Order: sequence, then structure tokens, then C-alpha cells
Amino acid sequence: MNAKERKWVPFFLLTASLSLLIGFWGTVRLDKRPGIRAILEKSDGHLWISQLTPGGKAEKSGLKSRDLVLEVNKNPVQSNSDLNFHLDQKRIGESVNLILQRNGAKIDLTVPLERKNSLSFLLVNFLAGLFLWVMGVFVFLKKPNYQVARTF
Repeated sequence: MNAKERKWVPFFLLTASLSLLIGFWGTVRLDKRPGIRAILEKSDGHLWISQLTPGGKAEKSGLKSRDLVLEVNKNPVQSNSDLNFHLDQKRIGESVNLILQRNGAKIDLTVPLERKNSLSFLLVNFLAGLFLWVMGVFVFLKKPNYQVARTF
């Protein structure tokens, strides 16, 4: 490694270390993300529940498949993004008030929030990120003078 290549190494190692810490912090934050354990679909401008996780808190609180989600905490909901926006402001274990439409009638339910992401999802995300990080470090250390290696 010549002097020109060596000048990039400290900067790269600092940047790589910071990106690893940010990635780890992001995985921890994903673990704390609240949600409703259900598969939601959008059609005709409405968000409806297509499938519930059996035995989940949402099912136990009275939520059923084919319910239309109209409001979350008195805020109108038309897409998954709208729902996630309002749920992300809460914590796991807190409850949200949902206004639903079931068989033409409006229903008001209180649903406790659960962990949105399963542990297997978190593990796969973390391992994929760690693999890419290790590959990036390896590529850079092999060819630190190449612009492509520094960009990767």
C-alpha cells in the first residue's frame, strides 16, 4: 500500500465504524417499532384487513378479517403509510382507537400494539447488513486507491 492509498484508510475506518454503529442502532430501533399483527391491503381508496395473526392481540381485541380501517385515533387512514405514521408515534403495549367498518356498520375498537417485526426478520436484516458491511470493508482494504472500492 503506497502513501496515496494509506491516506484514505483512517477516514474509511472511521466512516465504516460509524456506519456499523448506525446499522446496529437501526436494528434495535426496528425491534421497538409498534404495529398491528395483520396483513393489510388497499383497494378502492380503503385499507382493509386481509389476514390476522392467529392469537395476536389484534384478534383478541375484536379485529376481524375484511374489516375496513377508517380512522386511527380520530385520524383518517387511506393507506398503509397513513397507518404506520400514526402507529410509529406510539410504543409497544400502548393502545390505539380504530374506527372500522364491518358489514356496513361502524365499529369503535381499542387495539393494543405489538412488536411489528418478528425476531427472524430482525436477524435476517442485521445479518444482511453485516454481510454487506464486511464485504465493503474487505473490498476497500484490498483496493483503497480505486474510486469504485471507496464508493462501495
